[in-house]
Amino acid sequence: MAKALQITLLVASVTIFSCDHFNNHLQNGKEAVANADKIIYSFRASSVAPKYHRSYSIAVTEDNLHLSINSYSDTLFTKDWPFTAAKFEEVKEKLKGLKEDGEIDENEIPDGGTADNIALYKEGKEIFSGADYKSTKSFSGADVDLSYLIPDLEAMIKSTKKEDADEGLMDTPDKIEYSHKGPTVAPQYNRGYTITITPEELVVVIKSYSDVLLTKKRDFTKDKFDEVVQSFKNFKEGSAPKDAPVGGSSEAIAFYKEGKIILKGYSYGGDAKNFSGADIDLSYLVPDLAGLIESTKTE
Repeated sequence: MAKALQITLLVASVTIFSCDHFNNHLQNGKEAVANADKIIYSFRASSVAPKYHRSYSIAVTEDNLHLSINSYSDTLFTKDWPFTAAKFEEVKEKLKGLKEDGEIDENEIPDGGTADNIALYKEGKEIFSGADYKSTKSFSGADVDLSYLIPDLEAMIKSTKKEDADEGLMDTPDKIEYSHKGPTVAPQYNRGYTITITPEELVVVIKSYSDVLLTKKRDFTKDKFDEVVQSFKNFKEGSAPKDAPVGGSSEAIAFYKEGKIILKGYSYGGDAKNFSGADIDLSYLVPDLAGLIESTKTE
């Protein structure tokens, strides 16, 4: 009886190991792609007011192509097209180099930034998933962007926006925050800063990554604040950049009204930005900024 019990436990252990090994083996991108019967690519846009925010997901199987456009949790538009097994295999061929690179460092995920996600399914179960936050990602080996499957995607996204959403600042902000992040280097060399203004105060904060090195507060006036707001009268949000460089410098602007962000823009340099119509750099408001940054550096 004891021997039979030992054999039963041994078989059970082998079975459990085999199942775990199979499940882990499917995490290998190439195997997962080969086994997948459904692929979902999703693009998450930056964190801005709901009327400006547009994210989307594209799901493909052997017989269907599905698009869903969302503003956060609200679905604004869906559409389906016929798909074929041959086209589905072409998509899988594009993804066959996928491989998992391990867990993402949460400290490297930009606040409110964009993200690309890929998920592969077999018989309703997820067998591979990956996320790309531009500055950090959990996979490599393939470009997971499937937006090319829907050539008129931008027009469809635009159709979900009201005309007044293209008129720049819709509400007068009561606070503006500009931030500049330096390139990814050793902490002793990295310097970023934020400049926050209200009708009464200007605050500059200098950081090395998340460590605050210096904070300066200065008086500001409503007239100066109104001048800054006026300089953004033609500010318009556009589509999020797809080819943002990794590890480079970046800048962002956020407009607040009663504690809530009403509009936000960011730039990775050149054309890699999600806005037009204004220069968001507010460093001119702090003429001694270079000296303040230098004062935080040690020999």
